[in-house]
Amino acid sequence: MNNTPQKPAIGISEQRVDDDFKSYKIPCSCGCDNNVDFFIEVDEYSISATVCSTTKTNYWRERVAVKYTEPWIILNSKLLFNDVYNRLAICGQALFKGYIQTESCVILSEQQALNFAETIKSAAAEFDIIVKVRMAKHVAEKAAEKAAAKKTKAARTKSE
Repeated sequence: MNNTPQKPAIGISEQRVDDDFKSYKIPCSCGCDNNVDFFIEVDEYSISATVCSTTKTNYWRERVAVKYTEPWIILNSKLLFNDVYNRLAICGQALFKGYIQTESCVILSEQQALNFAETIKSAAAEFDIIVKVRMAKHVAEKAAEKAAAKKTKAARTKSE
């Protein structure tokens, strides 16, 4: 296995690039729809990274035991009951606990993981330059404001 990041990075597709925003999509290696959407954004003085993925609840949990050898009407009634019960339980958790427990799993190949790490590192380095420029501009503006205030104060003192 190659232990160096690839250019272009295989397994990571760039979705959108702006001056202060980049987004990537990382597909799951198993072929399912558990993709990861990754956003790197720079605001006034910091860099933020957001990772989004489709999460799933334990919707497969059986509240009523199901035997697939049962008659069709009984089997479907139990499946429907389990489905409705699990959905109501999730609503109850959100209502009374304020959160629901979910899970997300994305399988990355070794090369995808390496490319993902390198993508984060390079995007953060690019945006770090932007943050430093903005901070320097902010410091210069503050120094100019102080100088102007000092000048105004000196002019007032002189006129009195």
